[in-house]
Amino acid sequence: MLDSWQSLSKHLEDTKVEKNGLEYLKLTPGKSKVRFAGAPVVYYGFFHEGRSYVCPQDLVASVVKVGMKPKQMIAAYCFDRTAGTADVKVLDKSVSFYSPIIEIAKETSIEPGAESAHEYLITTTGTGLATRYTVLPVRQTPYTPEEREAIKTLDMDALKRRYRSDKDCEAIQDIISDLSTPLVLKFPGIESPGEAEPLDKIF
Repeated sequence: MLDSWQSLSKHLEDTKVEKNGLEYLKLTPGKSKVRFAGAPVVYYGFFHEGRSYVCPQDLVASVVKVGMKPKQMIAAYCFDRTAGTADVKVLDKSVSFYSPIIEIAKETSIEPGAESAHEYLITTTGTGLATRYTVLPVRQTPYTPEEREAIKTLDMDALKRRYRSDKDCEAIQDIISDLSTPLVLKFPGIESPGEAEPLDKIF
């Protein structure tokens, strides 16, 4: 039973699950160990009025023109080994976050979601805009029996459906249209200005 508003806030964060059924890994200050599964999804994303959008690449320039800041992002399935469970979660972060993982994959020619891939140690410091991450490979380690069972039932295509580029296309075009329209202020009792009167008729 929840006994305070603070415990309610923590409960909502700890049990946060997206409407699409994908559970996301929330990295909090401290150390986390993760093991990736399957292939990643790369997309452009941005926030507007409290909601995230998946932006098609051909709309990125238009979105930038109206003041949005889309970033190239990567989402991948993973196991949170710090929690000690075989629950599959999604780690959705920027390309810069994933850079060390991409480099290790290039150097070793081993996909992060392969059976013989590395486990990664993620150190999180700070909060909000001051959050910083350090990502380091720990060791090459096989999946646990429980993780293998979870992978058998994992819907790999669910991640692709969640981040498909046309998903938010119509909504993004509406945002571009709204932000491109000049703002007109109207005040009660004041008509829109017409042709200016000559100064000698005013004074």
